[in-house]
Amino acid sequence: MTATVRRLFLVVATFGLAGCYTFQPVSYDQVSPGATVRARVTGEFSDSVAEILRSDSRVVEGTVVDKPGGDRMMMEVTVQNELRGIEFQSLRQRVSLPRSAFVELELKELDRGRTVGVAALAAGAVAAFVVQQLSKNSGGGALPGGGGPTESRIWKPVFRIPLP
Repeated sequence: MTATVRRLFLVVATFGLAGCYTFQPVSYDQVSPGATVRARVTGEFSDSVAEILRSDSRVVEGTVVDKPGGDRMMMEVTVQNELRGIEFQSLRQRVSLPRSAFVELELKELDRGRTVGVAALAAGAVAAFVVQQLSKNSGGGALPGGGGPTESRIWKPVFRIPLP
C-alpha cells in the first residue's frame, strides 16, 4: 500500500473511533424510558454504588428503564464486558438513581452529519485502494532469459529427394 492510502485509512479509522453519536445536555424531565443517557452524579452517590457498578466513577452511562413517580430514575448500566468466543457479552445491572444524585444529564443522539461524513470517507478510502490496486504494475514486460528472435520458423522443403 502506498503512504497516501495508509494515511487515508488512518483518517477514516480516527473518525470511526470518534463515533457518530453526540451527547446533548437535557433536563431530568425531558428524559423518557428507552433513552440512552450519560449522567454525572454526586460524589456521595458514586461512593454508595461503587461496589455494585465495579467503578468509582462519577459518570454513569446507560439506558433509562423507568421513571416511577418522577423523583427516581431506573437505569440499566453495563458493569462488565466479557469476550466469549467471537462475541462480547455484557453484564448489566439496574440501578435506581434519585433525582438529587444528578449533577448533569446528557442524552445520546445520532449525529447524521458525522455519520454521513464517516461513510463518505470510508467509501473514498475503499475507492482509492481499488484504484491503486488496479493501476499497479502487476508483471508482464520482457520474458526472462534474454530472448532470441521474435519469430522462429522451421523451413520444410516442398520436395524430398531420397538418398541411397
